[in-house]
Formats: sequence, structure tokens, C-alpha cells
Amino acid sequence: MAELARGAYDQTVLAPPITLRCECGAVGRVKYGERWTCQSCGRVYDTSRIPEGEYRARTRIVSRYRLVTLGPLAVLAAIMVPVVVFVDPGLIFLMGLMAFAYILLFLPFVRRRARRGVTQGRGWDLSAE
Repeated sequence: MAELARGAYDQTVLAPPITLRCECGAVGRVKYGERWTCQSCGRVYDTSRIPEGEYRARTRIVSRYRLVTLGPLAVLAAIMVPVVVFVDPGLIFLMGLMAFAYILLFLPFVRRRARRGVTQGRGWDLSAE
């Protein structure tokens, strides 16, 4: 059973979906390599025609910024939780203040960089089959 679970794991599970915009205006989101049929007009789009190297490069950018977003928060929690529990429970307010500052000051900067990194490349022009 463990072998089945390990063999069934696929890296594309963590990959963000691709947003497709049909010529008729409909929008669909599918995983890389899948085909999408527009519900409005019936056109079919195949995402496997996107160069895999370019798609993987964008996927790496998204994964890196997920880590950059969650990593410092995990380190902050790993430091502050034992301090609050073992040293002074009154520091829980400091922990909340630090988390609040992190969310308001650091995350918008990281999100802007991530958005710029992903949108910097050109979009793919998939034509219907």
C-alpha cells in the first residue's frame, strides 16, 4: 500500500493551475497537461502545448515565494512560542504585535515581488484546436 501511495505522488499536485481565456470570453482553470473544453462555445485548448521548461520555471517562482512567505513566520513562531510558554506569558502580546507587523509590512512586499516574477514572463498564446 505504501508503494502505491509513493508511486501515485506527482509533483504537479503542488503546481498552480493555468488560467485559460477563450476567444468567446469564458475562463477556465486547469492543471498543466490537461485539455479544457469551453462550456460556451465548445473550443478545446490543450495545455500540454505550453513549453514545459517555461511552465516549470514559473512553478519554481511560485514555490519559492510560498517558502519565503511561510518560512519567516514559522521561525518566528518557533522562537516566540517557547519564550511565551517558559519565560513570560505576558509576551504573547509581543508575539501578536510581531505577527501583525509581519503581515502588514513584509507580506505585501513579498507578494509584489512574486507577482512581478510570475507576470514578468510572457503569457502563452494557446489557440483552440
